[in-house]
Amino acid sequence: MAVFVLLLEAIAVCLFTGLFFNRDMYSLLFVCSSTAIVMLLPYIIQSSKRRRHLRLTLGFSGPYKWDRVMLFLPWLIALVYGFHLAVSPLSIQGTLNELLRWSWIGLILWMAYMTSYLGKGRQLLLIGWHMMGAVLAVSSILSIYGIISLPHSIMRTGQAEIASHGARLAGLLQYPNTFAVIMGVFTLERLFASASTYKSHTPSSTMFISALPLFPYIVLLLLTESRGAWLSTLIGLLVGAVLLNKDERKSFLIICSTSVFGAVMIYLQLSSVELAPESFVGMLWFCFIWVLSILLTLGLLKLGSGRSLIFRYLSYAASVIMLILGGGSIFFHVKSRLTEHFSTISARTLIFHDALALFNRYPWLGQGGETWRLSMREVQEQPYVGSEVHSGYLDMLLNLGVVGLGLMIFMLFLMSYRLLRARSVMTGCCAVLITHSAVDFDMSYGLTWLLFIWITVLGVPSSPIKRADEGVMWHWTLRNDRITLQRVMMGMAIVVLLGITVQSLRLNMGEHWYIKSLQASASKQSQSLLERSLRWNPYDANPRIVLSQDVNPKEAVTLLKEGLSFNPEHPDLWWQLARAYAQAGENSLVISAVDTALRLDRFNTNKQAEALTLLLDIGIKQYIEGDGPGAHATVMAGIEKYNQYKSLTQLTSKTIHLRNDREFYLTKEADDTGHRLERFARQLSFQTK
Repeated sequence: MAVFVLLLEAIAVCLFTGLFFNRDMYSLLFVCSSTAIVMLLPYIIQSSKRRRHLRLTLGFSGPYKWDRVMLFLPWLIALVYGFHLAVSPLSIQGTLNELLRWSWIGLILWMAYMTSYLGKGRQLLLIGWHMMGAVLAVSSILSIYGIISLPHSIMRTGQAEIASHGARLAGLLQYPNTFAVIMGVFTLERLFASASTYKSHTPSSTMFISALPLFPYIVLLLLTESRGAWLSTLIGLLVGAVLLNKDERKSFLIICSTSVFGAVMIYLQLSSVELAPESFVGMLWFCFIWVLSILLTLGLLKLGSGRSLIFRYLSYAASVIMLILGGGSIFFHVKSRLTEHFSTISARTLIFHDALALFNRYPWLGQGGETWRLSMREVQEQPYVGSEVHSGYLDMLLNLGVVGLGLMIFMLFLMSYRLLRARSVMTGCCAVLITHSAVDFDMSYGLTWLLFIWITVLGVPSSPIKRADEGVMWHWTLRNDRITLQRVMMGMAIVVLLGITVQSLRLNMGEHWYIKSLQASASKQSQSLLERSLRWNPYDANPRIVLSQDVNPKEAVTLLKEGLSFNPEHPDLWWQLARAYAQAGENSLVISAVDTALRLDRFNTNKQAEALTLLLDIGIKQYIEGDGPGAHATVMAGIEKYNQYKSLTQLTSKTIHLRNDREFYLTKEADDTGHRLERFARQLSFQTK
């Protein structure tokens, strides 16, 4: 059962945008945790029937004793998120999302590890690996040639600093950089596997099949034009090459050079037409170069393993020449991006600077899940756009502080150590993920962690366990009515899994009804669906914000204040609360709500402008109702907001190399409103005198 679920989840992760969005994770976690309960529950039932010697295997020690620690680390990270839930984090929804995500990682790691030691488990996991690669690669190729339509699979832009020739491949992940890293991992796995497979007596058919996926992987990697991913892949290539023996390195050189040379031809052709080739002719040309590349590989391998010294040197020389030609062609094709345009690097520098300032607030345990997403608009020093912190390690540092980052790095170290101790060439694949995650948000994708797990499990040889007491990490021996510690622990594990299952179901249903409400045409139906969504998941701010606009002001205030108890620093909840206070006539509370909303999102042009209009309208209303002092206080607060807004725009306009992605500026309407506030304040002051 575990193997079937693993294969199902592997394919689903690829199809569900690499499991980037939490709504997709809820469904897969529900399936995974339900399966784990089904696997464990029979042992509880059997023990109640007093089976005399029941042994349960939850994991296997394998060749390395530290494996058992590695299996528990994802759950330990989830436990730290659970601690945050108990002490009011920055966002209960965000923290709960991360807790569930790490629970999913822990379940997949346990299932994959256990499967690798059972029967044909490794072969099935290897099939799952190739299925993932095939789904990602084939879907992208068909999308490029217009055979299928994949939304956002190709990023088109006229900015040379983002794409050298107007288009970059993003694939099913809808993000070129992470898709490039994933393709880099699959490229290195096939490259090292093919080099290790080849011997002088290896049948050509075997080598043909082994090298078959390599060519499309390299083509897709190149089409992403991700400089960081290319560099990380080169690092992984060097790490893996060091672990190959002498003969394997020779095969490695030939296979790498011929595959790269053929892939570059397709890359240059597709890039020149902005990834919009003719479908039929383009596919024929792609397949022709693909087959030709493999045949050239087989030919040079035969020459390189022959008895003639001259032919061997000729094959190596031809390989080096093809590598130089291929690498040179790539460099000159994207030279401007490699040597001139570094705006994305400067943007990351700004993000990292602001993230470190945020980290200094709570350095040890962080502020819980999705800290950057909620706090970014408050701490940013320039109005850039960046809901992701662009570093998996920095993201963990903000969420769980030094403690959480230490646990995650320790887990990655144990995974790498396991591979290095076995001198596995898959260490190179692991190096690609580890290095690039430092400069991008690859770890926000469940697919990245899935590959980490698959690499860790498949990279080390394992033998199937023959007897129940051979290689078992833990034994549960239940005798008659004796309630042992092991039995209690097993019951606790099932209780935890039940909680995870129920919670993932609740969040999934909440998201389901929220999406349905957005699609509803009638207002009454939409309101009913939003209320249903909040009954399933009261922690999500989005349904509250939408629903608060459909109910009366007093109900909206109650609804939004309840939401702030779950997300106390949510800028959009505070802004909507300020609006609701104004509509409900709670004038004394509007100013403080506006203050908080603008403090949490100061570079929002619309909010800054609307805040001035809101305070002016309230001041006029108070004046008409005869509340002169209240009107004066409100108007003076509006003038203060106007001056802060104007000062902030002046400050940003003087900033050198300003990143104004959010288009923050002083609008003419806001400026006019500010002058109206000043005139109204003078009028009120004159009347008071």
